[in-house]
Amino acid sequence: DSQVKDELKAHYGTPENVRPWGEYRILHNDENCKVKKIIVNPGGKLSYQYHHKRNEVWTITEGTGQFTLDGIHTICSAGDTLIIPRLAKHMIENLSSVPLTFIEVQRGTYFGEDDIVRIDDIYGRS
Repeated sequence: DSQVKDELKAHYGTPENVRPWGEYRILHNDENCKVKKIIVNPGGKLSYQYHHKRNEVWTITEGTGQFTLDGIHTICSAGDTLIIPRLAKHMIENLSSVPLTFIEVQRGTYFGEDDIVRIDDIYGRS
C-alpha cells in the first residue's frame, strides 16, 4: 500500500511536475510512448516550442484555449484533438476561468523533458 502511494507521489504534485503554467501527471510511460494529463491554470500559457525526437497528440478534455501550430492560432475546447508533428512549433494558452485540461500522447524515439526547444516563454525559461 505504501509503495502505491510512493508511485503516485512520484507522478503528481511533485516539484518536477509543477510548472509556472500549471502541472502534469504521467499516466503511462514505456519505450514506445508517454501519456500525460496536463492541467493549465487560468491565464497559463505553455512555451512556444518544438521537439526533435517526438510527435504529440493532444485531446482537450476541459476548458477553452488558444492553440498555436507553426504560427497559426485556433480556439480549442473539450472534445478537440490537436496533432503536433515532430519539429512543429506549438503552444497552448488557457483563455478560460477554469483549468484547461488535456491528454498528451507522445510517440517517437525519446520522451525526456530535455527534448523541449523553447522559442518563446513568458516565464523566462530557456
